[in-house]
Amino acid sequence: MRKLRIVSIFIIALFLICACNPLRGPVVDERDDGKILGTLIVSCGKYNVGEMVEVTFTIENISNEPLLLEREDAFVQDIILASTLTERRWSDEVGEGFQALYLEPGESSKLEWEIENLDTNVHTFVGYWWSANIREVEVVVIIEYGPARY
Repeated sequence: MRKLRIVSIFIIALFLICACNPLRGPVVDERDDGKILGTLIVSCGKYNVGEMVEVTFTIENISNEPLLLEREDAFVQDIILASTLTERRWSDEVGEGFQALYLEPGESSKLEWEIENLDTNVHTFVGYWWSANIREVEVVVIIEYGPARY
């Protein structure tokens, strides 16, 4: 009788976890180069057709000194969306970006991107910044289409 009760509780708990679909929540990746902490957040790991996907990419100066990030041939901070069918950049769609960025200790720079109507595919979001000591540093989040259950 006790085993039956434990198995029943386990089955109910498993059902609730699956019904809540934990991939519906935000997906986060972080990386630092010793001076900059990069954080990429995508609003969901699974999305429905027509659903808005929100992407936030923040770089923060975690050192004790001011930093100047400079790059001649590209932006020092950007987001790339890539899949088998498409490649898009935050800087191309928003129409802005910067080739130099000055950050005081504790100061951060944030990019926000709202994307509608992603196709039914697996998409990779890459947030990158140009680091003074490592060159290009990336944080990566992968999301996929899936009939999401709430």
